[in-house]
Amino acid sequence: MPGPLLRRPQIIERLLSTVDSTVGTVGGVANNALQPGGVVSQTVGTVGQVANTALQPGGLLSQTVNTLGQTVQRTFPGARVVKTLNCVSAELMTDPARLPGNHTVFVSGDDAAAKAAVVDMLRSFGWTSIVDLGGIASARGPEHFVALWVTIYEAFGITDFNFALLRGDG
Repeated sequence: MPGPLLRRPQIIERLLSTVDSTVGTVGGVANNALQPGGVVSQTVGTVGQVANTALQPGGLLSQTVNTLGQTVQRTFPGARVVKTLNCVSAELMTDPARLPGNHTVFVSGDDAAAKAAVVDMLRSFGWTSIVDLGGIASARGPEHFVALWVTIYEAFGITDFNFALLRGDG
């Protein structure tokens, strides 16, 4: 059964338009920087080693650089910002059943009620593996997944793929 947002796509379009006009250039700049031959590959030779150190909890990145979600929250302090769906294609966002299996979507945000509303929306789209990572600062992890997502897209030329978080008991 389609959720209320699916019956009123203009709400999603208006929301995405607002977000795009507010922070659109950040994604474009980041996307260009991460492209082969972009500023990242030109200036940081051993990106993996540098990133592993910088991305560690308490590392340079977490001390100096806000996530895009944090930037939106800081820019609009009264907003109830929840970061999700940035690791999947537009087609999968509202139709996760396009892929077989129980793949995962992540949620980050400081406002519990807003996260609950977003989780309800995700469930209405058909998501079942929804992982709450914590506050808006936790959006850093999924935001970095975007670089991996682009790499997989470039390697296989497809957008119908996603990640699944598989957890053990220990």
